[in-house]
Amino acid sequence: MSTSSRSTRRKEQAAFWRLAIETWQSSEISVSQFCKAGGLSESSFYNWRKKLAGKFGRRQQAQPQKIIRPSPFVELTSYPRTSVELDSLMT
Repeated sequence: MSTSSRSTRRKEQAAFWRLAIETWQSSEISVSQFCKAGGLSESSFYNWRKKLAGKFGRRQQAQPQKIIRPSPFVELTSYPRTSVELDSLMT
């Protein structure tokens, strides 16, 4: 196998495992359950998670999701009144 095909294969593997790890993170099941359901090796999962975390920082590790809730308040805008409008209100 040539160096370029090894490099391509490695990139494809990394992309696969990055997607698998992201999919697992969004699920609410254990690594063991996820790997069994997907027919993946649990040890490979942990190895790739470690490799990718080292390469891309903590981005690949599970982090709590921030819940964004809409504000119960409605933004109101006031427009300045012109002097004509004010005069008519005062009379």
